Amino acid sequence: MEIDSPFDRIQATDLFNWTGDAAHPGFCNLLNRIEELLPPPITRAKRLQRFLVRNVWTISAVLFATVAVALLYRLSTDLNVQIAKQAEIATEIQRTLQPIEGMEVTAFVDVDPEIDGVQEYVKHLREQILVSANGGSAARTDLPSGVHPSRTSNNGAVEELSIEPESPLWPSKNDGSWLYYVLSYVDLSLALRRLDDPAGQTALTRPANPKSSQDPDLTFEIGSDDPDGSSTAPERRSIQWDLSSNRLSVEFTDVPIKRYWKFDKQIVSVPDLENSTLRVCFLSVMYPSTDTKAYAAVIKSRQRLALSTILLSYSGRQLMIHATDMAETTDDKGLHCYSVNLTNPNVQHLNANLF
Repeated sequence: MEIDSPFDRIQATDLFNWTGDAAHPGFCNLLNRIEELLPPPITRAKRLQRFLVRNVWTISAVLFATVAVALLYRLSTDLNVQIAKQAEIATEIQRTLQPIEGMEVTAFVDVDPEIDGVQEYVKHLREQILVSANGGSAARTDLPSGVHPSRTSNNGAVEELSIEPESPLWPSKNDGSWLYYVLSYVDLSLALRRLDDPAGQTALTRPANPKSSQDPDLTFEIGSDDPDGSSTAPERRSIQWDLSSNRLSVEFTDVPIKRYWKFDKQIVSVPDLENSTLRVCFLSVMYPSTDTKAYAAVIKSRQRLALSTILLSYSGRQLMIHATDMAETTDDKGLHCYSVNLTNPNVQHLNANLF
């Protein structure tokens, strides 16, 4: 049939009698015309170019952000390095300007009432000071020489007495017990290790071993009998007697002379000392005799001594550490040892002139 206007403008091909043969002339004309009308295929390079053109601002923003992050990371790393170096320089300046000077140690040691002779000694004190067995206070007047009040109540009654070595009430060598030697020879070893040393992290629980390769950075001895042999300053010691509880404690102050210190020069300044672990151990060298049986008896009593508080005074500073804030262990002789990290907030920093 004739195709009238406007349908005669539609491009068409003759597919009459076409049965699907690919070689049919009309079908071939259709395929050829389709190829003429279709645009040429786009290459990968062309597609990439179009993508970049369409997303140029997004890509630029991503690149800018990446570069900025990289620069910030580099600056942050460099800043951390600089801060660490400045902190190191500041520490070295402090080490130079704040050496450890004027070391003085005061220790308060509790005496177990089960130690041989303690109960008899307390009974003797009550008889001499005229305090009843159940009494909790005493009058200020008529106290024997070398005996002074160390704590009083609000109404002025004496609750605790301080007994000095020159007092006739100081334990006697001839009282038949080892109490004189237990109270007169209270010796402690103080060992410090810097925390920036890996061994310092384990110093709190590591048993004391003088032959260990992880020896302390600084160690010295203190005691009521001046164990390091320095006699440049008079040793101060006393027995504190709580009249209410009958508790006895020994208080003494010692000045460990620097020439007797054992140290590797890692702890030479205030910042070094205050960034360390402290280990305090009772010493067994306390009985001036070679009598093995007597020495064993004294050591047995010595095992019942317990640290109460220790004060470190140095370079115009003072640290007060209570034994309850320290980790407690025992050495191979059964003597008590106490350890603490001196950066622990429970360690009290005091003004030395308060004492």
